[in-house]
Amino acid sequence: MGGGGSSGGISDRSSGPNKDLEEKKEDIRIKTLDQLKQVKKENRIKEMVATSNPDEIGIVYLNAGQGDATIVRLPNGKVMVIDCNTDDSPENIVEYLKKAGITKIDYLVITHPHADHMSGAKQIADNLEVKEVWTTEFERHKDDSSPESYEKFKEYVKSLAKLKRDGAIIKEPSASNDPIVKDGDLEVRILAPSRSVKGENDDIHEESLALRIKFGKTSFVFTGDTTNEQQDRISEYYPIKDTTIWHASHHGSINGANEEVMRKVKPQYTVIPVGEDNPHNHPHDEALKIYDNVTKKKVYRTDQGNIGFRFNSDGESIEVQD
Repeated sequence: MGGGGSSGGISDRSSGPNKDLEEKKEDIRIKTLDQLKQVKKENRIKEMVATSNPDEIGIVYLNAGQGDATIVRLPNGKVMVIDCNTDDSPENIVEYLKKAGITKIDYLVITHPHADHMSGAKQIADNLEVKEVWTTEFERHKDDSSPESYEKFKEYVKSLAKLKRDGAIIKEPSASNDPIVKDGDLEVRILAPSRSVKGENDDIHEESLALRIKFGKTSFVFTGDTTNEQQDRISEYYPIKDTTIWHASHHGSINGANEEVMRKVKPQYTVIPVGEDNPHNHPHDEALKIYDNVTKKKVYRTDQGNIGFRFNSDGESIEVQD
């Protein structure tokens, strides 16, 4: 991660035999928004997910190249990872988790089995404990895929099998009004795919998982690579207005920047997961215009660095990009 000046409060840690012990003690102290503001910028984003507090939720959108990789520290202390691209990724999610002191993923969400969303599954299976995997039941076939993408898919299937052998519960959830996670003020709901398209559609993006995390007045919507048509269904049946952070679908593609839906959502922030100088010209200019017009505070892009947020249940926050 890039360097940055101190925003006050905590001096540089001295080296020596007690360095690890002092770092652990400091990590324990970093729990609230006010304390987190005092941490050096280069460490602040990591601390969004490295530490937990029952009245705060932390999230880091990694600079994962032309792909997705997001880490969420839930207020109950559990860790959710949403997609895990490692191919040509400036930030390796497994190494990032290790640096943050995270050795267990409670919920690994693979929105759909395209390599730019799941290429790190094998590394995760080989290095970390995973309690649950949420994914889709889409099947990829050799005759309708490139050799490279089909090999990636086979590796992904083997990784799921290993995770299952190691004790992970594999789920293939579909959209429901019932929360898949409910813990006090924390709710996680699956918004897509709907049962009517699950497992049957020719377009893998139509089956992309989408979910909403809500904590008090704060909410995050993750869209994977959902299409405009799928977002129409989501907006018709689920409460997504006034979302705090909207994850831009399909790396800023115009087919995923549904203007009508976005005008309903009116997010405080929009995050576009996109790779620098990518061959698809993402984000598309038309999509950027939509996001700029409807986003109340700021549009972030991961090709400009990791992005971290920490919110309390009243919606108060800090955010930083390195």
